[in-house]
Amino acid sequence: MTPRPRLAAASRRPATTAAASAELALFVAEILALDRTGLAAAWRALHGSAPPRSMSQPLLRRVLAFDLQLRAAGGWPEGLEARLTRLAAGGARARTAEPKAGGRLLREWNGITHVVEITPDGYRWNGQTWRSLSVIAREITGAHWSGPRFFGLNAERNARDKKARQTPARAGKADRGRAGPAIPSGPSARTGLNPRHAEVWP
Repeated sequence: MTPRPRLAAASRRPATTAAASAELALFVAEILALDRTGLAAAWRALHGSAPPRSMSQPLLRRVLAFDLQLRAAGGWPEGLEARLTRLAAGGARARTAEPKAGGRLLREWNGITHVVEITPDGYRWNGQTWRSLSVIAREITGAHWSGPRFFGLNAERNARDKKARQTPARAGKADRGRAGPAIPSGPSARTGLNPRHAEVWP
């Protein structure tokens, strides 16, 4: 089965009416029914080039159906495509969450849970007020650490490091039974926090 000649034109026409939306639904249904040859022809009609050889037939269908709907809706929101390009190139840095005064940070290290209270003057831990989380992390571990990283404020970096440390067997077990990286949460959600590093907010 091959795509209709008007497929490319339909992809450039915003589906602003009920009739246009119904027609778009028909085109998507046709895409989902195409064989490999038809999918390749549809890809060329939409993109002007052959599809990647490594892309499976089910994935081709999903990508084409999504792309057809996206184009009919007018394309990506302004600025989103440029941001996605920067992310793919590694140009966007992971954002570090800013802790708020009155909150607490919890971190378990060698079987001991350390609680850091966030104050307007800094961070209170072990009966003293500290200016830097990194200094506290060094006092706890005896090694140089990034404070935000040690306390799980940079979730993206922690997730990447955790994945690098895991063997395939451990990764499989983690996927089945271990909670993911900690995120800011309220008291009612404390039981779901990762015991390795967790943030508790007021």
